[in-house]
Amino acid sequence: MVEIDEDAVDVIVHEGSAMSVRDMVTVFERYHRDGPGIPLAAVEEYAAELDSKPDYRLDVDGFVGDVRERLTADEDWVDMNHFYELDGGRISQYPATWHAELGEETDPVRYLRFLRERAPEYHNELQEGGQGVGVPKDTLTKMIEVLGRVDRDVAVGAIEEAYGDDRIGEEPDQHPQADVYLPEGAEERRD
Repeated sequence: MVEIDEDAVDVIVHEGSAMSVRDMVTVFERYHRDGPGIPLAAVEEYAAELDSKPDYRLDVDGFVGDVRERLTADEDWVDMNHFYELDGGRISQYPATWHAELGEETDPVRYLRFLRERAPEYHNELQEGGQGVGVPKDTLTKMIEVLGRVDRDVAVGAIEEAYGDDRIGEEPDQHPQADVYLPEGAEERRD
């Protein structure tokens, strides 16, 4: 039996049944910092635990089946509809190459540079909503949590520190989750 984190279960129960499969796996992954990704067995345990809650219902077989159907062995980005197989029976919302490159990293500059230079497909997928050239702050925060294997406070603190040091910029947007970007990319934004 794999250990699960009750805080992750509480987050999902609090959010309600409208969470997507990807969002749920993101929560599970954020609470497992013992290595890259999360054991597939833990995903199954989480699903069973959620279904046992009196105020939450989940089709365990359907959920686990959906996760399994979306697994790919590709080591590079495919798309946001897939989960990636990692070593040791683990899975992730990010490919193995990302874990190898960014594992335990908390510097948002490294993430933004990596996305621009090594993962343009992911960056392009983020832009489909007509956003700017940056990355939504919440998306970057979750990436640092998962790949860096740190809690939310550390990820948010790293972004705030980089912003305060002018190593990253933020779009002047009314939305609280405005895009963040590398200042050297500022000229791109004006084109």
